[in-house]
Amino acid sequence: MKLSYVSLGSNLDDPASQFLKAYTALSTLPKTKILAESKIYSSEPIGVAGQDRYLNAVVAIKTAQTPDALLNYFQEIERNQARVKTQVWGPRTIDLDLLWYDHYELNTDKLTIPHPEIHNRSFVVFPLLDLKATWTLWGQSLELISKSMDKTQLMVVANDFKALAETVLSIKD
Repeated sequence: MKLSYVSLGSNLDDPASQFLKAYTALSTLPKTKILAESKIYSSEPIGVAGQDRYLNAVVAIKTAQTPDALLNYFQEIERNQARVKTQVWGPRTIDLDLLWYDHYELNTDKLTIPHPEIHNRSFVVFPLLDLKATWTLWGQSLELISKSMDKTQLMVVANDFKALAETVLSIKD
């Protein structure tokens, strides 16, 4: 079983509900167990202007799946949640990225591990720190990387997925 980290992002079609659907789908992946989850953050979008804020989180999993198999599962979850890729960094119902896979490095046309943009994304680094991820990227600890980031554009909206679900249910009642 390999320790891996998966990021989630959404800013379309009720992002909280999209998160809960994706989390449920992740929890049913074969030979995979969710170990921990970060707080759920709201963040400003990057890239395309005029988007709504995103929800972001990171989930730690133990898996016997290969990185390619995980990528295929993630893309299936995205398709099932009506993810349409029309723009790089554009709005999306759900985005699942394999950030890190048990000290493994890979660089193919389909997948790069560790994810090449981790160190540029506060909405990934701070959730990773919630999970006490202690690995280094390109010779720098996540803690050191976080010191050069602006955390002011991030807001915690829920302490975990259970709290997010309770918030969604209370809004719908």
